[in-house]
Amino acid sequence: MKQFLKLIWIKLLHSFYRVFGSKEYRKFVIITRSRTGSNLMVSLLGSHSEIETYGEMFNQLHGKASEWVWNSIFGYKSKSVKLVGFKIFYYHPLDSDDNWVWEKIYSDKSIPVIHLTRENTLLTFLSRQIANKTKVWHDKNGKNSIEASEKRVYLNPVECIQEFEKTENWEDETDKKLVGHSNLKVSYEELTGELQQDTIKKIQSFLGVKPVRLASGMKKQNSEKLEDLIENYSELEAKLNGTRWQKFLS
Repeated sequence: MKQFLKLIWIKLLHSFYRVFGSKEYRKFVIITRSRTGSNLMVSLLGSHSEIETYGEMFNQLHGKASEWVWNSIFGYKSKSVKLVGFKIFYYHPLDSDDNWVWEKIYSDKSIPVIHLTRENTLLTFLSRQIANKTKVWHDKNGKNSIEASEKRVYLNPVECIQEFEKTENWEDETDKKLVGHSNLKVSYEELTGELQQDTIKKIQSFLGVKPVRLASGMKKQNSEKLEDLIENYSELEAKLNGTRWQKFLS
C-alpha cells in the first residue's frame, strides 16, 4: 500500500511539473533480486543531484496495469533531473502475470540496465531468512542493528541448494536477454567492498552523469561469522562440502 500511495503522490507532482518541469531526462533500470544491496544502490544514486531513483515500484500492482505504474514513474520532473530509474526484482510483480514492464525493458534498447547480483548466494538466502525473522530489512544510520543471538536462523540445506539454483537461473536468463542491450553487471561485493568508490564512479559513467562522490546512510547487515548466524552450520557445511556451492562457506 505504501508503494501505491507513493505512486499517487508522484502523479500529483506530475501536475505541477507539467507546467514547471519537463520530460527531458533519460531512463534506467536496475534488475536484481532481494538482499543484493539494491537498497544501498538506490540510496547512493538518489544522493546525486541529477538522479531520481525509485525502489520496488513493480513489487505488487494492486490491480493497476504495469504500464500505468511505468507512466507514473516516468512523468514530468523537475528540470534539474537528468536521469530517472527504478529497481525491479526478477520475479516482480508478485500479484499479477502482467509482463508488460519486462517486455518494455528488454525491447527498448535505449534504456540502460544495471544487473545487480551477489556472488555469495548463501549470504543472500541467509540475509532474507534473518530479515523474515527480525522484520528488519535495512539498517539506516545504524538505527536497526541487532545482536547476532537474535538473528540466528535454521537453514534447510535442501532449500538452500534450491535457492542457489533458482538464483543462478534468474541471473543467466537475464544476461541472455540483455545481450545487445546497454548493460552493466555489478556485484554486491563490488558495491560494498574496498573499491566501492571506483564502482560507484563506474556506475555513474555508465549512466551518463558526471561522477561525483555519493553517500548513503545504509549500513551493512549480518557481518558476523556464518557459524554465529546459522544454527545448523555443521549440517549445512556437510551438505555443501564437495559441491560447487562449497565456496559460499568461505
